[in-house]
Amino acid sequence: MKIAKIEFVSAGFEPPSDIYWIDFDKKLMFVTNNFPRLLKPGKSLEISLSEADILKLDRKLQRLHFEDWHHKYNNSHVMDGEQWTVEVYYQDGTKNEYYGSNAYPSNFDDLRRIFKPLKNIYEK
Repeated sequence: MKIAKIEFVSAGFEPPSDIYWIDFDKKLMFVTNNFPRLLKPGKSLEISLSEADILKLDRKLQRLHFEDWHHKYNNSHVMDGEQWTVEVYYQDGTKNEYYGSNAYPSNFDDLRRIFKPLKNIYEK
């Protein structure tokens, strides 16, 4: 199924959570923080995507095989760590949501790597 948009949120006790998304229809990749009055006031970054960028990102996302992910991952033995959500919107209008608390699908680092270039620019 063709992805229209993906949103990735990673949060912990500190710093404020960052929200990343890719919108294939708008040809944008975007990052912002969830608490604009703390630490990084009002900081956000938007990058326009070329057709080549879109094809490359789509291939990387398809290789994650979201259809094999569980909708919830939880490690109840860790009290203070990372909570994350991934929302995948498909062109046919369906949406799948995934959530984790200190537990992850096996290829979660591959998802992080997709957003790492945007994170590096954003944190400068």
